[in-house]
Amino acid sequence: MSSPSRQVSSRRLPPLPVGPRLPLPHNSNTNGRQTSTTSGSSNTTGVTTSPTSSSINNMSGNGSTFTNELRAAIVGRTHERFANGVANTSNPSSNFHHHQYEPGIITTTATHHNSSNLLTATDILDDFVAANVSQGQLEKWLMTKTRRQRAMSDTESIASDNVIQVDGKLLYIVDSSSEELYLFAKHDPGCTTSGRQTIGMGTTIPAYVATCKESIRLDDILIVPVTKSNGEVIAVILVYRIVGNSKFNKEDDETISAFLLWAGAAIYYAEMYHSMEKERKLNEFLLTMTKSIFQDIVSMDTVITKIMNYAQKLVDADRASLFLVDNKSNELYARIFDVGNNDNDDKVDKMIKEIRFPMSKGIAGYVATSGNVLNIKDAYQDSRFNREIDSQTGYTTKTILCMPIFIRGNVIGVVQMVNKRLSAFSQQDEQSFETFAVYCGLALHHAKVALEVLSYHSQCNQEELHNLRNADPVFVTSLARYDFNVKMITDSDIPRYVLFMFRDIFASFSKKKESEDKYDIEELMKFTLTVRKNYRKVPYHNWYHAFTVAHTMYTIIKKNPNLFTELEAIGLYVACLCHDLDHRGRNNAFMVNSSTPLAAVYSTSTMEHHHFNQTITILQNDGHNIFSHLNSEEYKTVLGYIKHAILATDLALFFGNKSKLKGILDSGDFSWNNSIHRALIRAIAVTACDISSNAKPWEVNKDTVRVIFEEFYAQGDEEKRQGRQPIPMMDRDLAHELPANQVGFVVGICLPCYELLVRVLPGAQPMLDGIRANLRKWSILVAKQKAVKEKAEAMGMRYPQDCYDTDNVFNAILSED
Repeated sequence: MSSPSRQVSSRRLPPLPVGPRLPLPHNSNTNGRQTSTTSGSSNTTGVTTSPTSSSINNMSGNGSTFTNELRAAIVGRTHERFANGVANTSNPSSNFHHHQYEPGIITTTATHHNSSNLLTATDILDDFVAANVSQGQLEKWLMTKTRRQRAMSDTESIASDNVIQVDGKLLYIVDSSSEELYLFAKHDPGCTTSGRQTIGMGTTIPAYVATCKESIRLDDILIVPVTKSNGEVIAVILVYRIVGNSKFNKEDDETISAFLLWAGAAIYYAEMYHSMEKERKLNEFLLTMTKSIFQDIVSMDTVITKIMNYAQKLVDADRASLFLVDNKSNELYARIFDVGNNDNDDKVDKMIKEIRFPMSKGIAGYVATSGNVLNIKDAYQDSRFNREIDSQTGYTTKTILCMPIFIRGNVIGVVQMVNKRLSAFSQQDEQSFETFAVYCGLALHHAKVALEVLSYHSQCNQEELHNLRNADPVFVTSLARYDFNVKMITDSDIPRYVLFMFRDIFASFSKKKESEDKYDIEELMKFTLTVRKNYRKVPYHNWYHAFTVAHTMYTIIKKNPNLFTELEAIGLYVACLCHDLDHRGRNNAFMVNSSTPLAAVYSTSTMEHHHFNQTITILQNDGHNIFSHLNSEEYKTVLGYIKHAILATDLALFFGNKSKLKGILDSGDFSWNNSIHRALIRAIAVTACDISSNAKPWEVNKDTVRVIFEEFYAQGDEEKRQGRQPIPMMDRDLAHELPANQVGFVVGICLPCYELLVRVLPGAQPMLDGIRANLRKWSILVAKQKAVKEKAEAMGMRYPQDCYDTDNVFNAILSED
């Protein structure tokens, strides 16, 4: 950003007149004011008053006759008396009536001076500013760190202290949300007074100026609008001189009008900074919420408490409430009703029991059902206000700002601010709150996902750790075999085998003593046990499957020595062990179609991203970082390998990886020195491990397929309950097509994968042999089914209903081999 002085020189503003400013002649009476008592009245304002019925003949200042009643109303002894509308009058003019905040109200047409029709020459602006305004003052106006209160205070002061000589000044601020003016009070925390004036024609003079956006000049009163670059009036400044002093002239009008353009610029920058500051705080809020989700959030109540505390401070509300939507019962509910104004972020007013009410009821209900924002100035005058909440809490609601929280176009909650402390909620509050609602939705959604996970999982306990410490270590010389059946190992023994493979991989790259320095056995134990605990008890994608995949990767590494680096090997092994963490037995398509929280967080490779993030979460647990002995660069590298490998288990990515690697191999360009080529073979290797049950001995393969389809059919049943038709592979009513589905899977994915793998890793040949043998078995089953179908059709029987036990088609088909 250029310096303020450069901004001044480049800005095209109306020029300021040159020439000396005349000193004001002061009277010798006390305070320079004339005082007199009019018959039948008692003047308490300290200004001249006399009964008259004269109207304002000329508002431009050229010999105008100004009623004393109006003068007394505007030029009071103190700002406070003026702001509260106190002025002593004996005979109000018939052409004016009194307002509760400012008695002088224009009811006649006034001749006004358009502040935009000033001198147009710009060549004297720089000289005038240089001669009359200090560099410090310009810095204050234009600094982006100037806050609104400071800018308004400076705006008030320039009218008298730095520009023209006056005896007093008043600054009115425009409240755009309510179309009202209020008197600026520099020392008040909210910079406001209680008195407000409605902006419009036929009201007070400042309100009239705010409406017409033009200045008005009387003999001893000058009222000028303060505007932003877009023409919006943000304030009105009134300056006055004591009766008997020199009158305001055209030069005074032009001078203050021109300077107030600079004040408008200063206020614009102040508002811009204020907006950026709020945006920064919102970003900090989301970051804090994200950290909390993985560090100290243990319940949704904690999330809500943090959100409400921030929201309440954002708009300076007395109370904050957050209601969540219960779609099943079509209700809004809250266990924590509100957050008061306190310094302790965790201190909340909790209800004895949660509050629940229909979504069709109350202001929160209206916002939840309509999705509209409500800014209510008087709650009890609004028919939508639900007074039951006040009855239950003993609290009195006055003003309300209520806004919906959206996720993927659906309202998941309503956040409600109650009773702004110093005034009503403004349009600026609405804008800030609308942005906050977006962040609030993200925070709630991430918290819902995290808490769903945390409610099911936890770290390993001390008893599990104690048992593993005292268990005999495993030493198996024949473990690196593709035909190894993990079902022969009990769940309690699997962690010992996992540790053995960990150690063996490290030992493959260094001597025993050196390899032991690369890991902490206690961390390995905790990590392994916690990973086991974070696998759900689903039919297929469970701890046994994870161990099968990790064991296959261990075998590939052992059967293809000196091809992978140490970091690649350990990264691939860990990735395989963790590749299905927290799997729910449902695929990505189901998660997306069911609009689950995970699908909202991860739009592509939904479950795979979640598996990786779960891995990172476990590594961050105290005492679980198995890579603590790596330096920062090595740690970053191995995490990159793990992420890439876990994401590669999404079969949707397999086809692209296969095509790229096949093209490289067919062209003869493959090189282990090429990082891209290495990444492709790592991806294909992980996919080969993930589907390795299809390359196991026939009996193992057949039993595994039985479990896989049990999980598939469970998903299909759930999809039918949701009103969707599952794909044929997951439709229990099409179980007789299982062999054909399996042949299609082997031919389309498994066989190309292993054929490609052995071209780079020859030690994987037994897997290719295994998949070919199983393909022949599945093809035989398909042929048998075809014969059964033809025979049934020849006999006029229905296939498959009359050929298989309808309650056990699945097992009947698999037993035909």
